Amino acid sequence: AHDPLGLERCASHTILTDDVDRSRRLFVDTLGGTVIHEGRNEIRGITSTYIHLGDGVYEFAVPDQGSAAHADWASDPSGDVYHAITWKVQDLDKVERHLTEQGVRIDVRTDEMIVTDPATSIGIPWGFSKSLVPGDPRG
Repeated sequence: AHDPLGLERCASHTILTDDVDRSRRLFVDTLGGTVIHEGRNEIRGITSTYIHLGDGVYEFAVPDQGSAAHADWASDPSGDVYHAITWKVQDLDKVERHLTEQGVRIDVRTDEMIVTDPATSIGIPWGFSKSLVPGDPRG
């Protein structure tokens, strides 16, 4: 009741990569995860494979050239970059009000999601979503 963001749970972790097959081999073939969804994440400018493993969902994503995600990915020579975390929340308006009060700018706002401006949110484009990833068995 006192949570100013109304967080319900972590919806997903976003890892940028140029080799989704390598991630799939590790998280599905070796660790026993399950692919629950694949598709475009237009908000972040990425093409994603979502894998459920343990109590988490991991979004392995190839960033579009010219996107903020691509700039983040290109800044690290290792080939894989932990980019963001997205939270499932109760109310996006409540999230937006609180973030604005704290001086965090909103980079993207849709009816379903908010992504923060990393310049005002400790370098991370935090995500806040009204829903979980399609196929998420947790919800």
